Amino acid sequence: MLSAGGGMDAQCAATGLTGMLGRRASEMWGLNDSAYLRVDLTDSEAVRRAIASHPADVVVNFAAYTDVGRAQSQYGDREGDCFRLNVSGAATLAQACAREGKFLVQISTDYVFEGESEEPYNEDSSPDATTDWYGMTKRIAEQKVQDSAALCAIVRVSFPFVLRSQRKLDVVRRIFSQIEDGRQIHAFTDQTITPTYADDAINAIAAIARGRHAGIFHGVGPEAMSPYVLATTISMQAGLGRDLIAPSLLRDYVVATGRFYPRSLPMSHRQTSETIDYAPASVATALSEANVASIRMGLRAS
Repeated sequence: MLSAGGGMDAQCAATGLTGMLGRRASEMWGLNDSAYLRVDLTDSEAVRRAIASHPADVVVNFAAYTDVGRAQSQYGDREGDCFRLNVSGAATLAQACAREGKFLVQISTDYVFEGESEEPYNEDSSPDATTDWYGMTKRIAEQKVQDSAALCAIVRVSFPFVLRSQRKLDVVRRIFSQIEDGRQIHAFTDQTITPTYADDAINAIAAIARGRHAGIFHGVGPEAMSPYVLATTISMQAGLGRDLIAPSLLRDYVVATGRFYPRSLPMSHRQTSETIDYAPASVATALSEANVASIRMGLRAS
């Protein structure tokens, strides 16, 4: 059951509430312990029992294998942890939700795209991830969920950042931490990403669930930029200047490391905004004086 406000009450069930995005959603929505589906998503019988016994009529799947580097080391392994959680787990959950008539919100990623487009990826752009294993598993998961009989929504989130977290540093807090510590940061000028204030994405997820909006949505930020521009924006908003930010090239890094990174992931949320009146904050707006102070406090406490 959804609350009348902007969030969800304890009748929402969710997986992955210990991850960065899931933990923040739990805080914002005021979820209590009963909302957390502590179940092995690759155990179909356990998932069926958990969904059947939970009173929620909305299930949000935040659970995912998100370590992109380790995922790549499992490339092609359908018995590996990445595939089993991201694909088999999502498919199992969707089947259980279909059986019980529950609305499923599957959290996905911009990495379902290969990342070579100069034009923004829209909600109806065809996923084409074929190089990155993490992205490929999330693309297959999207298809599995859509092919199930469940009433469902897929919400893609791009480079989310939070103000405080016990989890690993996201892109914004990592840049912030390096610059504030006086360390030079080499930031790509030839890559395009779409940073997203996590609170905005989480509000979008709640609105989609509240309205039972089926389909594909982009809970992403309003602006695509290079990591160099992002680092400069973060540093200026924090009053740290730009002296420590050095331009570098993704193409040189890829040659040196042999590791794939998407070159261009500009994301559009136009169709999503038409459905739920979504107006996410820019990076500069999200990094208000109070929010910068919160990031500093969080980093010092960690």
